[in-house]
Amino acid sequence: MKILLLEPADCDPAAAAKITTIRRILAQLGHQVIEQDFNDGFFSRLVDEKPQVVFNLASVYSWEKTAYLPAILEIAGARYTGSGFLTLTLLRHPAKLLPLLEKTGIHIPPYRIVKAGEPAPAGSLHFPLSILQEDRQTGVAVASAIELQRALQAIPPQEELVLREIHGNDVVHVFILDTQIFPREAPPSLFQPALNAYHLVEARGLARFDFLLAGEPLLAAIDAAPDPLDEGFMKAAASAGLDETAIIRTLIAQAGSD
Repeated sequence: MKILLLEPADCDPAAAAKITTIRRILAQLGHQVIEQDFNDGFFSRLVDEKPQVVFNLASVYSWEKTAYLPAILEIAGARYTGSGFLTLTLLRHPAKLLPLLEKTGIHIPPYRIVKAGEPAPAGSLHFPLSILQEDRQTGVAVASAIELQRALQAIPPQEELVLREIHGNDVVHVFILDTQIFPREAPPSLFQPALNAYHLVEARGLARFDFLLAGEPLLAAIDAAPDPLDEGFMKAAASAGLDETAIIRTLIAQAGSD
């Protein structure tokens, strides 16, 4: 099979080493591997080469702008690994994602949607809070009403934001790959919420769900393009009999064109 290995234009040494490992595994599986950076010449190369699968590592190892990459792949009619445009875009819009999770019965930390430039809401939320913005990978933590007001004033007026309570640091990561849940020893109470969220956001391939275990499990974050060679995931997968080769093979099998 001809596979185009789509890499980020820039990545750190750790990510570069993992890309090298994935390239080696693909070759060992007997695939013809074509390497391509996500740059201005990407679309032309894609059309010229006509790969059977695009192994999308650009969306894994480079967060900036790569949510829109699946749209380009879909225009080209290419099969590609990982989640699609809808999924990756939705996860960058917390003001749309959180109400959707809540309405479908998935428990999440308390939150409110506000607009920058307006008076900070009072009463219903408890500090510390995280300010979540569209197309921002991490939130800004504030510990008091004064800090919140200052932070809101620094954001362009009328930008839609999410204020969400921070419930400690006791986080459990749950991975889903090919309907299998890892680690197997994770609390069973996390399995169904993770599966529900996986299907709700139309994730495909590997996805990670971060739960807070402060009393009732709360879904705090979703990563639909996690590192397939993440140390924690690899350890969990190994306990279920999957090695890195089996993981890569599964990702290729689940590739789609949406």
